[in-house]
Amino acid sequence: MNIISLVNQKGGVSKTTSTHNIGAALSELGKKVLLVDLDPQGNLTSGTGIVKMDLDKCIYDLLLDDMVEVSETIIKLPEFDVIPATIKLAIADNKLINEYARERKLLDKLEEIDGQYDYVLIDCPPSLSILTINALIASNYVLIPVKMEKYAFDGIHHLENTISSIKKLNKKLNVLGAFATAFDKRIKLSQENYTKLVDTFDGKYVFETKISIDSQISYSQEKEQSIFQFNKSSKAAKDYMDLAKEIERKIVE
Repeated sequence: MNIISLVNQKGGVSKTTSTHNIGAALSELGKKVLLVDLDPQGNLTSGTGIVKMDLDKCIYDLLLDDMVEVSETIIKLPEFDVIPATIKLAIADNKLINEYARERKLLDKLEEIDGQYDYVLIDCPPSLSILTINALIASNYVLIPVKMEKYAFDGIHHLENTISSIKKLNKKLNVLGAFATAFDKRIKLSQENYTKLVDTFDGKYVFETKISIDSQISYSQEKEQSIFQFNKSSKAAKDYMDLAKEIERKIVE
């Protein structure tokens, strides 16, 4: 079971959108996928069409109540399964401070379903919080979305240092790579930022696939659908499918 955390402490980099659509692309490839919404904003939950008010239990209950089992929190959807988040997750960091082995809560819970999925994708909050540390401790891989704009690289080195620190506690954790979002090949600055991304990660950790700007993404979000449900023939759908295939190749390597 490949557990991948999508992480970037900067918000607005298409982290949640990418978690959703990479999950959908992997599903299109015949993989069994679980999405975990670990962001207190809960946008991944809403974006998949789940009504938060209807939820009995969510990721907050899973992390804070030892009696809650993973199966009680999973919502089954046509493309993939989801462990949703609600606003309750906003206080999870404070609650977890006093918990024993607080950084292993998610790992311990995901071990209950080991082998039931090909991929588990974790949408992390845009901060290096206890929730993010939980995700990194539970993961095999880290995937870093980077928006092609001027301030996109702020904090990247700090994130790299955090990942290096976590690897002392989780020796199976590897950086799968960084990938460009909001890429526009018509704009010189976008090309320059991609070159900067390659230089930042010394080339070896950067995906060749770039997620291009596509208005179809916004329309799919309005409909609370993945890009594959909304418009499978769109440029964004092609990009996310190419990215999913590249992820699979990198993991096999």
